[in-house]
Amino acid sequence: MSRKHFTQQKDIPIQNILLDTGNARIRAGSDQNNCISRILRKEKQLLVLMEDIAKNGLTTMPIIVMPTDDGKWVVKDGNRRVTALKLLNDPKLCSEQHLINKIKDIKKTYSDNIPSKIDCLSSDNKDAIFKEIVARHSGARDGAGLYDWHAYMRTVFLLNNEHPTDYKRAGQYLILAEQGGLDVEDDFPITTVHRFFTIANLKLLGYEVENDNLKPILSKDKILKMASKINTDFSQKIVDVNSVFTPEAALNYLRKVRSFAGIYEDESSYNKNDDEQERDGEGEKKEQDNSKNSSSSNNTDGTDGTDGTDGTDGTDGTDNVKSSSGRGKTPKKRPSERNRVLGRGKIGIEVPDEDTKVRTIIAELRQLDVKKTTLAATFLLRALLELSEKEYRGLNKLKDKSSLSKNIAACADHMLERGLIDKSEHNIIMTYTRGEQGALHIETLQKLLHRETHHPDYITINIFWDNIGCFVRACWKD
Repeated sequence: MSRKHFTQQKDIPIQNILLDTGNARIRAGSDQNNCISRILRKEKQLLVLMEDIAKNGLTTMPIIVMPTDDGKWVVKDGNRRVTALKLLNDPKLCSEQHLINKIKDIKKTYSDNIPSKIDCLSSDNKDAIFKEIVARHSGARDGAGLYDWHAYMRTVFLLNNEHPTDYKRAGQYLILAEQGGLDVEDDFPITTVHRFFTIANLKLLGYEVENDNLKPILSKDKILKMASKINTDFSQKIVDVNSVFTPEAALNYLRKVRSFAGIYEDESSYNKNDDEQERDGEGEKKEQDNSKNSSSSNNTDGTDGTDGTDGTDGTDGTDNVKSSSGRGKTPKKRPSERNRVLGRGKIGIEVPDEDTKVRTIIAELRQLDVKKTTLAATFLLRALLELSEKEYRGLNKLKDKSSLSKNIAACADHMLERGLIDKSEHNIIMTYTRGEQGALHIETLQKLLHRETHHPDYITINIFWDNIGCFVRACWKD
């Protein structure tokens, strides 16, 4: 790169600067509003950045732009800063309604210090811009500075600029998922799971490689359904690279992924070689009628009782059923694959008779088949969690911190002091409230309910309850 390739552009109006739809942070923006929404996925960091810009001004590192044919400019580096300035100038551009008043407060406090025009460095030399951007990106300052790129973000940048990357197939798969409407976290563990995305496995996930790109061979809805599970399982470490290390383990996992998307097959469809699979095209078969396979099951719910011992609980019929290949009984499901979040046994939540709403929520939650009504179960589970922490705070006169995750953390600290939960349980609860990497945290639970791009997975919800159930029980012990 060289300074000679860049020109100083003075006083460019903010409204004339366009966000880059293919930027590593945005990845698959459909329009300018969608780009802002994607930047807002890290809303806390962006609020910190907005206040820092409003209070202290822009950093000295120039925003890099490229001219368009219609006299405007596209941000090639600095999309977070430009987004912050756009929102500070016009808070109504914010897609998250609960943030608008916060942005207005920042704007009011620093109204004399928010620029509507900025200076930028421009270039129409793609190679020079590419080298400049790669040389940047270090230092975070809790959101006010430039964040290091995670491996997935770097992969997106390299692919979108037609440069080689070690994680090409995984990157292509995830970019297509985001273009389809899924949100993939910046820190998706692409470096450890990229070996999973072999040509054979990609075929089972709905793609074949053609001209070095991925071509869909299944319907869009099935591909996205599978991608949502892949995204959730690997991001939240429900599945890790060790779980799919061998071809046999990967194939076993892919069966579950395809079943999650409504693709049901007999054993023989997985025993074909690559050439046979390619000739078959989609490789799909008609969905089997689950009701034909239903039978009694002794499946345990993994918490406190059995689920469906009478054979009428709406299970999917995978336990204690002979496979179509005649190989006998399939293995029993894991606890996280149960059909009901709470099960039918005693759950240890001592709710007083007068708390009819909570008792009703528990009763309805226990009736739902979480596989078939995952979103409804998620709504009820979140309501139970919120009402339980509110009950505990009221009984123990704990201050409302105006945040569900902060309230749960405060309650958990108090419970530990009183001996209502042990240290191990406290650590697990705090992991969820702090949003540590690899965990479905409270903020994610909120997104599952309120964002179109976040889709709950029944296994994730079951695991969430298994870990957070001790907190709910402790809320009602007094």
